[in-house]
Amino acid sequence: MRIAISGYYGFGNAGDEAVLSATVSELHRRLPDADLVVLSGDVEATESVHEVCAAPRWPLGPLRRTIASADLLLSGGGSLLQDATSLRSLGYYLLTMELARRARVPYVIHAQGLGPLGGRLSRRAAAFALGRAAMVTVRDHLSLALARELGVAEERLALTADPAFLLEPVDVPEVDALLQGARVDPGQPLVGMVVREWEGASEALSAFVTVGRRAREQWQARTVILPFQLPDDLEVGHELAALLPDAALIEAEMHPGRLLALIGRLDLLIAMRLHALIFAAAQAVAAVGVSYDPKVEALCEEAGQRWVPLASHAGLADAAERAWTEREGAAGDRRSRAGELHRRAAVAFDAIERVCRSPG
Repeated sequence: MRIAISGYYGFGNAGDEAVLSATVSELHRRLPDADLVVLSGDVEATESVHEVCAAPRWPLGPLRRTIASADLLLSGGGSLLQDATSLRSLGYYLLTMELARRARVPYVIHAQGLGPLGGRLSRRAAAFALGRAAMVTVRDHLSLALARELGVAEERLALTADPAFLLEPVDVPEVDALLQGARVDPGQPLVGMVVREWEGASEALSAFVTVGRRAREQWQARTVILPFQLPDDLEVGHELAALLPDAALIEAEMHPGRLLALIGRLDLLIAMRLHALIFAAAQAVAAVGVSYDPKVEALCEEAGQRWVPLASHAGLADAAERAWTEREGAAGDRRSRAGELHRRAAVAFDAIERVCRSPG
């Protein structure tokens, strides 16, 4: 069986690459005879990092041939069916599924975060694509509610969790070496910060600085700034580092397993990126999300993490203080939630197995 995997892959986004890494690993484990091909924006990088065959996600001709040659198309994970990024992005992912439908290739909506879908045309087009999927698995309750609202039949719908919850971290010595290379003592308390370019992000840096100063002066902790998408996050990362001269900015591009392990060494994470918070949840690390999108809030609620809206970032320091104070007492709850999300993440692959093994 040949499985084509479609998503935002090959663009250097650590979160999406984590999704791909976990997806490839789990498919290899469950369906060892399957032939995988990933639609990628950087074929060479995808093949090198994930040790899997890749094909260009564009132009149309190669894309059509790759999908038509497959026995199954996986659309996801990530937030693909949404029109907040752009209608062009939504149109691309709808096109991949339409190409599959026309080639009589079944497709699965794989662990996606659905929405937002603000336009009437967007909703109708997404409903059409969802209605023809062999299976729809979504990663949070908000997406589940939207899928139901768009008419997906219950027997083809399942709640899962982000595949990154199944990702395995690298060994401890490798993380120690990484921290030492950045002149960070692996044994000292660490507060991680993940910032990104977004409307209002620069204004929010003052709140991150307040937390960083509190970490140094009151918690005797070192701040580590972690870009999650290179080079996109570097400018705002350097901006934050300039405001926190004692912070360590780690600029190296890392395999998702290494980044996961690094976040696992933190005592507290403050993050604007969804998958940074997912990594913290998977490793049962205390975290505070700075939300620019409902998907961040949904994850924080499920993982037991505190969060503040990006537009109301003045409350970040107090939220971080509470998270720091409660981090040891709440560790058991975080571990329990991590275990549940890990179990739920496997549901998406149960669904893929059923589709692959079903007759016809």
